[in-house]
Amino acid sequence: MALSLRPRPPLGWALTLCAACGGSPSPPSPAPTAPSTLSTSAATVTIGAFTINYEADVTSADRGIVEGAVRGGQALFQSRFGRPIAEPTTVSIRAGTGSFGAQAQGHLITIFTGDAGWSAVSPARRHRTVVHEAFHVLQNEAGWADDPNRWLREGAAEYVGYAAAVDAGMTSYATVRDCEIQIYINGGGASTPRLETISFALSSPVGSRYAIA
Repeated sequence: MALSLRPRPPLGWALTLCAACGGSPSPPSPAPTAPSTLSTSAATVTIGAFTINYEADVTSADRGIVEGAVRGGQALFQSRFGRPIAEPTTVSIRAGTGSFGAQAQGHLITIFTGDAGWSAVSPARRHRTVVHEAFHVLQNEAGWADDPNRWLREGAAEYVGYAAAVDAGMTSYATVRDCEIQIYINGGGASTPRLETISFALSSPVGSRYAIA
């Protein structure tokens, strides 16, 4: 049974990351994009079960990250879980910003490259975002129940997303662990809350939810 996911909360915490975590300590100024990396036309790319639709002005660098993450994610799903995503899946890569940074709903993944959770972080974290959302699609195909507090569902997607970035040689588990701790501390955390208290609703008062999960 396919499950529709609620929109993922905006990744505003990305702006609290130290440089080692792929972010900056304060909201960054938009970096100028080199003309050679800017694509001015929309495009569609097919990779196995995936159809990737790029909006105009998505950079060639971001297109490379997305396609590498799709391939790496499918390979990881096959090697670790015995199956890749099998059903047709659409990935919509949009150049602007939206009410969310990235989300998966059924077999549709949408990512806004203008969102701070994408534009202000490292290629490793962008790679992780794509695989994180793709893993939600695999969870849907496998009939993974949508638990009320979602910490296991989201925590698993975070772990698998980072595992793909590690497999790609973009980061290490030690670096990821240190950065997740830093995210939690920067979000005001001191002691770890009980997992059942974590909510991923947009109105949740619990900070650093993804780091804790």
